[in-house]
Amino acid sequence: MDRGAVVGSELCRILARQGCIVDIFAETGSPAFRSRFCSRRLVSPAMIDKQVFADRLRSVLQDGNYDVIYLCNEEILEVVLSDSWDGESVRSTSFASFNRESYSQ
Repeated sequence: MDRGAVVGSELCRILARQGCIVDIFAETGSPAFRSRFCSRRLVSPAMIDKQVFADRLRSVLQDGNYDVIYLCNEEILEVVLSDSWDGESVRSTSFASFNRESYSQ
């Protein structure tokens, strides 16, 4: 998940080279959407209304079968950790943050 930063592009490339299928959930215009390593591009609503964003994220998680979700923005982490978040939606999903030093390129 990326709000438009370049971190999503880098992470997409690294994970795809490791054999992972990578979907990007980001706002329209995210540089990660241009990555040739991106399998699916899932447009997120703007973070102006965090409830709308959280509802769309829940929908993506319920429709997909994801082993791990990488959070590329602290504002997204706040939504996931908020009291309004329904734990049932994410119980079987692992969330992680991206640390460049943890991945070899």
